[in-house]
Amino acid sequence: MGKHILILIVAFFMLLLPQTTFSQASEGEKFVDPNQPKIDSLLNAIKPDSPNTTKAENYSMVATMTCNLDTSLKYAFYAIDYCDETNPKCDSLLANNYSSIALAYYMKDESRKALTYRFMAADIYSKLSNKRTEAITFLHIGNCYLDLNIRDSIFFYYNKAITYFTEAQDTSLLMATYNNLGLIYSNMSLYSNAVENHQKALYYTLATNDTLQIARCYCYLGSALCNQSDSLVGIAIDNLTKSVRLYESKETAKYIDVEEKHNAYMLLADAYIKAAKLTGERNYADSCYLYIKKIGNYYLAVGSIAHYVHCRYTYVDYLIFCKKYNDALTELLKLKKYLTDDRSTTAYGDYYNYLYEVYSHLGDYKNALKCHEKYMEYKMAFVNDSTLNTIKDAEVERAHMLDSVNHHYETLRIAAEHQNEMHRQRAKMVAFILVAIVFAFIFVVLFFYYRTLRENEENKLRRKALEVERTLLRTQMNPHFIFNAMNSIQSFIISNNTADAERYLSKFAKLIRMILDNSTRQAVLLSDELQSLRLYLDLEQVRFSGKFGYDIDVDDNVEDDLISVPPMLIQPFVENAILHGLMHKEGKGMIKIHLTDNGDNTLTCTITDNGIGRKAAAAYNSEHRDKAHKSIGMQLTRDRLQDLNSAVSPQFTCQITDLEDEAGNALGTQVTIVLPIVDENAQA
Repeated sequence: MGKHILILIVAFFMLLLPQTTFSQASEGEKFVDPNQPKIDSLLNAIKPDSPNTTKAENYSMVATMTCNLDTSLKYAFYAIDYCDETNPKCDSLLANNYSSIALAYYMKDESRKALTYRFMAADIYSKLSNKRTEAITFLHIGNCYLDLNIRDSIFFYYNKAITYFTEAQDTSLLMATYNNLGLIYSNMSLYSNAVENHQKALYYTLATNDTLQIARCYCYLGSALCNQSDSLVGIAIDNLTKSVRLYESKETAKYIDVEEKHNAYMLLADAYIKAAKLTGERNYADSCYLYIKKIGNYYLAVGSIAHYVHCRYTYVDYLIFCKKYNDALTELLKLKKYLTDDRSTTAYGDYYNYLYEVYSHLGDYKNALKCHEKYMEYKMAFVNDSTLNTIKDAEVERAHMLDSVNHHYETLRIAAEHQNEMHRQRAKMVAFILVAIVFAFIFVVLFFYYRTLRENEENKLRRKALEVERTLLRTQMNPHFIFNAMNSIQSFIISNNTADAERYLSKFAKLIRMILDNSTRQAVLLSDELQSLRLYLDLEQVRFSGKFGYDIDVDDNVEDDLISVPPMLIQPFVENAILHGLMHKEGKGMIKIHLTDNGDNTLTCTITDNGIGRKAAAAYNSEHRDKAHKSIGMQLTRDRLQDLNSAVSPQFTCQITDLEDEAGNALGTQVTIVLPIVDENAQA
């Protein structure tokens, strides 16, 4: 929604440049560019032997009046190719085409590209001493930075523009200044401040009796009110409705007015669907659908894919509200082709979040889970992309500022070169002496402490290597544990009813939260470790349809709420017992886990199962090699035990015993682990 508002503010300044008017397309019909006859006339007037100036001017006019953003880009670049850069008369035409290119990129949600051409246009306007147009361009640059959420640059360029407006007492731009401030506050989620500034803009605009400017102010104000509070949605709808009616009262309008009118439709549709969700009233949803129909294929026709997708998402919200979930799914699947590689991670995240919601309503929890995983994946990628883009944008701004600073610095340096020569020589001598003293001091320090530092460095590197190795082992264990837990819950979702699925999904969520909480800790309370182990066993019981039972027995002398152990050392042995001991057993299996305090700062954990035994399990896996469970949990656990033994005392021990009767028949397997009690706050 914020992007629509930014485009509306850009639209106001486009009115300051020459524009061609046309009749609006009939509502409900497929959108066709009304300026196409004029465009064809301008293009047909260009002959192979036409002067380059004529070609540049005609192509520039086409780029300005066409509704299609890709077409505008195409002919703006054509116009630039035919501009004679050596002819000063072409400078203004060149700058205007740079502005057209920037506007097209901005409306296509490519603000970084738009910035490049805005800067190029501003440089030319500066050379031409066209201060008013240069100031307007600074506002456009500020809007791009607003879209990119680079706040320092927003205020820098807004202040440069406002300085000119104040000095020139340009009252025609006073309304735009207040609206820009309102947009900044909306971007910062300070909606009450945004409403205050938009109301000031409306106050000045009402005195002008300019229908289109009044419509813009009502549109900005309505959008800010809609975001400020759920209780103000009704007032927001009133303001947006006034805006739409004013736009529709104009029988003919400039191209940019059509753009603004459709954006007002979109904002009003968003407000209606929000009101429908808040109140549950169908008439609000029907009003949303009415304005979605009015928009039709406009955004697709002009090449604004991001806005087209947003419009269809609003339609999906309408279908979900009406409980037409299959229609909503069909609509979303149609939108998949518009999520191309150049779309942002946010766009992909929104898409999979909508799919997750629809699949959940349809009861397709398997696909819902997959879509939610995708949504979380793109959500995390968005955080990384945002950080990287902020760095890139800061570099662009820094390079532009450095060019300007270096230019002024070079001028001052040359003018003061002779006057400052002796001063620089004296400064160099003082600097040389200071540097010599510093180096002498460093040499003395290195001489006395060289051997000690070298030994310390070797020890640090050795400790660092051990720390990295331990960290890698822990980070391997967490994904392994999560993968097996997800397999368990997925099996249950596929084969059981919805009510039980929700209950065990809750257990799964609690288990994952505990794993993530403990992922960076060297030790956890024994009670927490046993709680996560119970959750895991519950999920595995579900996965194997109650094929086994379990019992966890803790001696009375074990204070599990006070002592700590390394996390996830017991679970891999339990998992191994289930998958290799009990899964292939005929009849119901049993796992018993017993913990006792040895009195010497160690615990003994005994894991006993009545499975088929290690020999039979090895034979089975040999016969079914392709289908055998390939577990890395045991190997990772052995690696962790070996690593931990190098850091703690007393040592970890692990003993595996095959249980047999007098005739040598397998009765199961017993694993005995001796675990030292460790400090929960210890740093390995």
